[in-house]
Amino acid sequence: MGSTDDTPLLPGDWGAVEQERDRVLDARRQQKERDLAWALVVEFEDWLREDEHEPDEVMTVTRTVRNLLQFKDDVLGSTDPLEWSEDLLRSLVSEVFPQKLPEGLDDPRDAAVDLLPFVSFLEETKRWRKRPLRGYEARMLLFSLAYPAPEDWGPGVVIRSS
Repeated sequence: MGSTDDTPLLPGDWGAVEQERDRVLDARRQQKERDLAWALVVEFEDWLREDEHEPDEVMTVTRTVRNLLQFKDDVLGSTDPLEWSEDLLRSLVSEVFPQKLPEGLDDPRDAAVDLLPFVSFLEETKRWRKRPLRGYEARMLLFSLAYPAPEDWGPGVVIRSS
């Protein structure tokens, strides 16, 4: 086996070949994950429509989820749309999203609210990975980020004191 000019590779050259192979495989994996993210956004949008959400809500929630997945990739370096941890969610919603708040969104808590149905979608379609964070744990975390104070919870929430 030779290089592009048919000169044989010397034993010391194999390390560079392995590094290049690993780099190409990693780039392919990341591209597959990015492609999956965009396919999931399209499927998620259809899922919201089927669930009879208002068209404006579907558009807003889908746009927010698309932005969050892009920020997750660009800022946090996490390309896998199925990989979520508590630290990643907290950082994405509390730090990254507010810094990059898209026009038209007044409150960074919108990110947590809009991500809630995406978690449900991933669970319902059997794509949510239970590690390191279960779906209900992700939803509870997102709820607490969206509504940090009990007065934000609304009339349907009952707090029992012990």
